[in-house]
Amino acid sequence: FYREAAKEYSDGLALCVAARSEADDEEDPKTRLTLHANRAACSLALKNYGECVKDCKAALAIDETNAKAAYRLARALLGLKKHKQARDAAQWGLASAPDDK
Repeated sequence: FYREAAKEYSDGLALCVAARSEADDEEDPKTRLTLHANRAACSLALKNYGECVKDCKAALAIDETNAKAAYRLARALLGLKKHKQARDAAQWGLASAPDDK
């Protein structure tokens, strides 16, 4: 299930790039943010931590206050045994959404 979903999110990202270059339009950053964040969730579930980190960083480059991306980044970094970086990502996520539970 997660592999198929990750492929669909990858296809969606490719379509965003293709549509932008063909139409010479501005892209919708919210769509790209959602696609990266959701693909990161799939990668995390599949324990593909490196890909999860890449997607979380891409999502956070679009919206640095995205708590879900920061949380997933922290979990992926823990999976990679990068404890200090994981703590930093978790603190960043908490600071950006202090009222989230």
